Amino acid sequence: MSTSRRLRSVWDGCPASPRVGLSGIDSGRRECYVSGRCVRFNSMGLIQRQEKMSENVVKPWYTEGLRFACTGCGDCCTGAPGYVWVNQEEISALSAVLGCESTAEFEQLYVRNIGMRKSLREFPNGDCVFFDSQNRRCKVYEARPRQCRSWPFWGSNLRSPQDWERTCEVCRGSGKGRLFSRDEIESLRAVIRI
Repeated sequence: MSTSRRLRSVWDGCPASPRVGLSGIDSGRRECYVSGRCVRFNSMGLIQRQEKMSENVVKPWYTEGLRFACTGCGDCCTGAPGYVWVNQEEISALSAVLGCESTAEFEQLYVRNIGMRKSLREFPNGDCVFFDSQNRRCKVYEARPRQCRSWPFWGSNLRSPQDWERTCEVCRGSGKGRLFSRDEIESLRAVIRI
């Protein structure tokens, strides 16, 4: 892959990695490892080619995928107090689903400010304000926040196999059902940082 674009920092000023070195004895080329990729420069600082350096890529422990199938038990919506983070787009969608006259009305009824962030309110027992305890279902499922949509593939649940095991102990659907590929997991994990 050739390109003639100039990189902002080359050879001596590469902030990306201390692993900078010559790629050949008399080639006059230089290389720098950036995010697991080897970028080679000619003497003018132009990128000559880029290739993936597989030995530098750290694969996550769940490379073969993980299983999950929501059982609809509602346990992820209940229990100890916590936060369900929402942004303005989610607030607008939830407000529309509930037929609120304005997002300000919705926020007054269902949102609490936590520092600079916003979270859905909870009942005193820790249950989400939108959890229907009689039917054990979410009242706003079709507009549920991204935090809920991406469960159980949160960074905090994926740090190690032990973290995933703990998730499987509290969530009946984790570790069972459909096999999610690494790419699917990474996509869901990127939705929100938890």
